[in-house]
Amino acid sequence: MEDFYEPIDMSQQQKASLARAGEVNLSGREISSFKQLEIPEITTVLNLSNNFIADFSGFQPELRLDTLILDDNPLVTFRFLPEVHNIRHFSAVRSPLTMLPNFRILAILAFGDHLETINGKPVTANEKAAVSGQKLAEFFKRQVVTKISNTESQQVKQKMANAIRKGWISDTFPKSLASAEQESDDAESDPISVLAVRLFTLVHADDETVLLFFKHHMAPTHKITIEPPRVDDKLEQQQTLITFMQDQLNELKKDHADQVSRLQKASTYKSKAQMAEELKDLSKETLEAYNNLIFSVGPDLVENSRQIAEEEKKKGTKDMKGLRSVVAKILGVEPNIGDRKLARMLKQLGEDALQE
Repeated sequence: MEDFYEPIDMSQQQKASLARAGEVNLSGREISSFKQLEIPEITTVLNLSNNFIADFSGFQPELRLDTLILDDNPLVTFRFLPEVHNIRHFSAVRSPLTMLPNFRILAILAFGDHLETINGKPVTANEKAAVSGQKLAEFFKRQVVTKISNTESQQVKQKMANAIRKGWISDTFPKSLASAEQESDDAESDPISVLAVRLFTLVHADDETVLLFFKHHMAPTHKITIEPPRVDDKLEQQQTLITFMQDQLNELKKDHADQVSRLQKASTYKSKAQMAEELKDLSKETLEAYNNLIFSVGPDLVENSRQIAEEEKKKGTKDMKGLRSVVAKILGVEPNIGDRKLARMLKQLGEDALQE
């Protein structure tokens, strides 16, 4: 399912500023994604302060762009930052990602060696040396490396940078490149809420910080204030998701009814037992749909998300039962409620949301 994003238009004054100085200022426009933007080729400075951007999805900068300002955004990852660009100045003041003690080091790796300033402060020679291929190779080999080719050292650095741009975050370097690559593969497809909880856990964020993120990004109540008035992209996404879930649940209901009908018509006890065994529970796709819908009520899931993440880390697998328990808790029912009844309640929840 493709996300819907409301495009953002520039005012005449902003267009004049662009033509005069190459600057586009779209601060405070309630922008949720770079996908809402078409960045003019002549842009050199892009100011997106005080918006709702959490990652770099949809960011496709022209080569003239050299300054990107994301101050006061719920930025929690460098995920989807393109490898090729000419950005020399990056700022994300008061964004959650800057709470990491190694934020500047991660930014240098993610943006590349041509980065000159971070949050208005120059990148130092020591910071660049700390992320050199030589230093990273020594870190991962746990010893001083005296003989390493320039090609090999650059490969080490490139792999670490790629992992960060796929969504890997931590307050320290990983024990091995392999573990970083594995974690980044998971992070690349994780919901943004999972990455946010991971970051907030790393930095021991207080409840107010966590709730503010979910309020701004996961369940915004704002509407785009562009003339003519347009529907908020988040509400449109929610309606699309609810429609998808309703269609899927209807298909499940029909399939289940067909199986029950065949079971009732079975002539022998053995065939009935065999067919009863074949009655399928809710599909993985439905659980994923539940996951998407439930994350839209972000603040109520903060503690549960932490608990599930901890259990998954222990088991090394995704915990669908843990997710199901969260669904039950959100709906205010017992965890052992039947899945079919749970599906009906979720369907009703979707219908209520559409009516609102």
